Amino acid sequence: MGLITSREQTMLDGPVASAKSHHVRQPSTRNRTKPPMPDRDELENRFVKVLASMDLPPDKAKLLRNYDLEKKWEIICDQDMVQAKDSPAHYLNKLRTYLDPKASRSHRKRKMVGDSTSTQVLRDLEISLRTNHIEWVREFLNEQNQGLDVLIDYLSFRLSMMRHEQRIALARSQSSDGINQG
Repeated sequence: MGLITSREQTMLDGPVASAKSHHVRQPSTRNRTKPPMPDRDELENRFVKVLASMDLPPDKAKLLRNYDLEKKWEIICDQDMVQAKDSPAHYLNKLRTYLDPKASRSHRKRKMVGDSTSTQVLRDLEISLRTNHIEWVREFLNEQNQGLDVLIDYLSFRLSMMRHEQRIALARSQSSDGINQG
């Protein structure tokens, strides 16, 4: 049996709520009144759309397709209640702020980044990319947000900074070795 991602596990186990979650889920449909179940054809059409939005591997999608109508309706209702906690722009604006050399002097930009480190922003982004609907991922990658470009720019910038810091440390080490030997 293969590993199941958190998105797939959520579908198999039911709704999940967590303080560290990167999507907000309203109370479970089991604890409140569900809308009336539509006819079989409408339900199946809506279920196909929910599966597409989840972008599951074929074997997991097949497993969900085999559920009875009541369980499918529960999944549809649960998915209607899921909303991303933060938009792709939220993460991209933070990464762009880390790329901006003037950001450390700007009170407004420091406030936007808050206490989060760039490492934490990257972790949160990774979780959001993995757990949010495929539409969220498409929005992250779209022409307006250019999420992949921003991510590559940020990682290239950090790599360049790390190499620069290593060169400085090496030069200092060699300089102090020369002084100690002289």
